[in-house]
Amino acid sequence: MFEERPVRPVQLFSVAAVLVAFLLVLVPGVQCFAQVVPAPLVIAWAELASNDIESGYSNAAVLVPRQLMAAVSFVRLRYPGKEAISLVRRKAEEAGLEAARKAVATARSQRDLKALTILDPARKAAELLTADTEIAKAEATLVLALAQAADRTAMDQEQETGESTMPLPADLVPWAEHAKGTLLPVVADPAAVCAEKKLDLLVYGTIKPIGTFLAVEFRLYDAVLGRDIWSATEYAFADGLGAVVSSFVRPSAEAIFGRSYARIEFRVDPPVANLYLDGIAYSSSEILYFEPGLHEATAQAAGFGNAGSVFLAEPGFDAVISLTLEEKPSTGLTLSTDPPGATVHIDGAQAGLAPLDLAGAAYPRVARVSLPGYEDVQLVLRPQPLEDQLLVPLSLSDGLTFDNRYDERKGTFYRSLGWFIVSLPVTVLSGGLFQTYRKTGESYYEIGENDPLITEALVSGDYTSQAVFWTSAAATAALAINAIFRLALYIGSAQ
Repeated sequence: MFEERPVRPVQLFSVAAVLVAFLLVLVPGVQCFAQVVPAPLVIAWAELASNDIESGYSNAAVLVPRQLMAAVSFVRLRYPGKEAISLVRRKAEEAGLEAARKAVATARSQRDLKALTILDPARKAAELLTADTEIAKAEATLVLALAQAADRTAMDQEQETGESTMPLPADLVPWAEHAKGTLLPVVADPAAVCAEKKLDLLVYGTIKPIGTFLAVEFRLYDAVLGRDIWSATEYAFADGLGAVVSSFVRPSAEAIFGRSYARIEFRVDPPVANLYLDGIAYSSSEILYFEPGLHEATAQAAGFGNAGSVFLAEPGFDAVISLTLEEKPSTGLTLSTDPPGATVHIDGAQAGLAPLDLAGAAYPRVARVSLPGYEDVQLVLRPQPLEDQLLVPLSLSDGLTFDNRYDERKGTFYRSLGWFIVSLPVTVLSGGLFQTYRKTGESYYEIGENDPLITEALVSGDYTSQAVFWTSAAATAALAINAIFRLALYIGSAQ
């Protein structure tokens, strides 16, 4: 019924493809399970079940998980465990094997269908050649999938002996509704909630009275493993729930991270100093380490000597590193005013009356000089002045406050700008009329006409429109210059 398949070169190619697939698996250095960056994981927090709690404390079922969520917001990564990695790989390989087997079966059925239905010998030969190629590709893919499954078993055994490398972490993102301040309602079936909300991790729990205490329990559910991977219970009085939240921070953070960590906080004085960790600039005030080791922190700032510290990062313990920079010696100066006796403020604090001796500083300072009846003057004092004497001349005040002076100059500028804008149409129209008279006269003379009345009217209109144009143009230019001047005064008052 079925025709017998002759041995063709394509079948030899199929065998060769299978052999190449095996060689790819066996060649040293070829990684069938190369580490790739995992997809982000979604974590959500739920309200605590509080059926037995007094109504006066029912809000704790929302406040406690919300406070703990905020306290562990620094957790933005998750290191998958060996069991989760093995399970994910196994599911992926099973799906890959199933797809590869279906691809082989489909390719073979397609080949058989062509062999039975195509009658033209030439076309049949071409179609069978293509079908045999597809079979070879599908078989090679199946061979690779089988090899990867075997390799996974070896890798799982390696992980059990503790010789495997640490997997890459996955980014951890909060459930989108948390941005609105919303928690999930009380969870009874975490598996169903994770499936519905497409969550990877879920933090839920209970709060209930036990004697005079409140027992707070938190659990962490892993959707991949299908079970809770962490739980803890703390006890406190109703007015001491803040301490309970603090006691949950490290254990819950380590459970979410998937491993222990060291959280190092840096306190730098002055705060404007630049922080370097192991020679690399670092902008945050804290850092997390997951491996033990010695590290070096250095702080630098203009006008200050460097400050450094070598510290040990040990997962399971937090540390605070303080870096205080010492000011470099700086030249002082004497600040005088004309007239003397003005009050001097340095960075907002009154320093004394001029003339005043000011000590040097390693950073720029803002000085404000004020004297009744005179305009206030502000200036920046640099760490290294060019001279040791600074004389500040004071101008008589016009009696206006800064706001009044600012509003006045603002209004003057806008009025001058308005007059300039109003003058533009006059200049444009007079210029157009001037050009019209000029071109009309030229055209009239070119055609050879010489009517005295028309000639007189054209000449008169030309001179009149020209006079109006140049007058309006001069006025517009003057108004433009005035507007620019008023703008400069306006900007100066703002500064």
